[in-house]
Amino acid sequence: MCGSKIGRYDEVTSVPGFFNKPVIMKFLGKSLQLVGLILLPVAMTLELTGALGRDSGLADMLLMLVFGAAAFTLGRYIEGYAAGPKGE
Repeated sequence: MCGSKIGRYDEVTSVPGFFNKPVIMKFLGKSLQLVGLILLPVAMTLELTGALGRDSGLADMLLMLVFGAAAFTLGRYIEGYAAGPKGE
């Protein structure tokens, strides 16, 4: 099975349409990572200044933390997907 094309990157992971371009996917991934990194300090600042509008906006801050971590992780996966496999 050395010459087999089963599991090749270009056949299995091809995405039709607009997102088939690695540059756009890499930009989207980096943008999501940036949003994830900026969101947590913004949430902490809003909590410390009391701008969240209640006595304890801890639930709102934790929700922003989860969203920021999910955005960063998704961005990392998309950026890695756009880069393709190593060694080919």
